[in-house]
Amino acid sequence: MAKMLVQRCALVATLLVTATLAADAATVRVTNCPAHFTGRFEGEQETNGPYRLVSAHCTKIKESEQLTAPALAPDGRAIARLRSEGDLLDIIDLESGRAVSVPNPVTLPGFSMLDRQSPPIAWLIKPRAVLTVTQHVMVPSHFALSGLTVHRVNPNGASSALPPLTSAAGPLDAIEWVGNAGLAVAQFGTSGSYYRPEHADRAPEVAMVDTLRGKMLDRLPLSHLAFYRNRRSDAIRSLLQTPSATILPDGRMRVLIPTYANWIIWTQGEAAKEVAKSVADIGRARAALSRAGNSLLVGHDLQPSGVHVICEGPCPPSAPPKPRTGPLLSLHDLKKGAALWTLTATVDRFWNGHIFKISDDGLYALISYPPQGIHQELALVRMNDGSVVQKIPFGVSGGDAGFADGGRIMWTRLTNVVSIYRRNQ
Repeated sequence: MAKMLVQRCALVATLLVTATLAADAATVRVTNCPAHFTGRFEGEQETNGPYRLVSAHCTKIKESEQLTAPALAPDGRAIARLRSEGDLLDIIDLESGRAVSVPNPVTLPGFSMLDRQSPPIAWLIKPRAVLTVTQHVMVPSHFALSGLTVHRVNPNGASSALPPLTSAAGPLDAIEWVGNAGLAVAQFGTSGSYYRPEHADRAPEVAMVDTLRGKMLDRLPLSHLAFYRNRRSDAIRSLLQTPSATILPDGRMRVLIPTYANWIIWTQGEAAKEVAKSVADIGRARAALSRAGNSLLVGHDLQPSGVHVICEGPCPPSAPPKPRTGPLLSLHDLKKGAALWTLTATVDRFWNGHIFKISDDGLYALISYPPQGIHQELALVRMNDGSVVQKIPFGVSGGDAGFADGGRIMWTRLTNVVSIYRRNQ
């Protein structure tokens, strides 16, 4: 009888623990939000997969004020963003909702003129701070009066300039951060037409830099590249697209720089290579280096068949687009160009997805997925085989998204709400 009672007690305890874990798994911690907000938007449900929604944080972020996409701290506890109104850098503590704002004027915020998903801000892990670039600008025109200066801004707003980065090519004109240790890909002498007074960019270059030490790690004069020859020097900012970079096991940086003509693969200490058209000639594709640096993740511009009609007023009658099935994402061997796997999808309407991220540990990619209705979705794709392992709701108009904490955190920003997902152990 006693033995049976112990077994029953153990069973009850197990059921209670299981129920508690299930309840915890379904609980979303909400901070600084209206009482009725549950952490999910209307119509959204928790999805199964490697990541679980754990918290939602309402902020004072306004879509109309966003200059670029924000940057989440590696620990997921704060977010930084550039605000167009007032030329400010905001550092927002997600738990308390408190924000610290410091002046941060900049003429052209991104490495590419057309990519607002690439902010010139990044988080430094040790010490915990935000890395950003500022410059003197004309008011209100915002033409540049100086090159960029790199600053480290502490969470309390204290700011200090880092050692200057100098080049014979010209002033520092753009930066793309690589990781959370102060490394970056930079442009020098590429934006002379955006200065007052204007100046000629006679020898523009891209460089790998260590901003904490003010050191140039490697240089790539654009005159060495076939795509740049016979190009106008004042058009370089419209030719270069946002780069993707990784740190190789030997500590060197490897960079992929897309252009409108081809893709450039550049490894620190080696000559740059322009990728063969057999890989690059695939329409308006996006690309990123795998974390191992030995393959290219390619996002294809999959659209339905037909004509995309955009009208300011009432549109004339036109035939609806026809559904089309084709490659959405593929992974290519860097040396051979051969596809290692291909993810296909079907689209029945014209769409524009801008989320294209790889986790720091290289396990997953996070991409925009063709919408099936008015709501957008993100797809979490396993990098080793191209399978979709999770779909994440992304609202009606979308927002921003990415990874943090070495890939253990996935996050989204929809309107003013920052949602944190943690990977299951």
